[in-house]
Amino acid sequence: MPETRPAANLNGTPYRNVPLSKEARAPLQLKRIESHNLRQQEELSRERVPVSVAAMSIVKYCNETKDYMVPSVWGRIPRDEDPYATKQSNGGCCTAM
Repeated sequence: MPETRPAANLNGTPYRNVPLSKEARAPLQLKRIESHNLRQQEELSRERVPVSVAAMSIVKYCNETKDYMVPSVWGRIPRDEDPYATKQSNGGCCTAM
C-alpha cells in the first residue's frame, strides 16, 4: 500500500499534489458521479420543442411585431409614435441650468 502524507502540515498549510489512496479517492469519485447524474436528470426533465415549432414561432413573432428600426419593411411612422425618436421640449433644443 503506498504511503500517503496527511492533508496538511502541522501549522495547517495544505500540501499540494498529495497522492490519495484508492480508498480516499472513491468517495470523491462517487460524489462527482452523483453530481453529474443529477445534472443529466435535470437536463432530461426539461421540456423539448422541435426545431420546426421554434422556427415557426420566431417567424410568427417577426411578422406580428413592428420593428421601428426597420422602416423599409414597416414604413415610416409618425414621430410622436416612434419610441426611438428624440423628444424636443417646447423651448427648443437647449436647456439652461
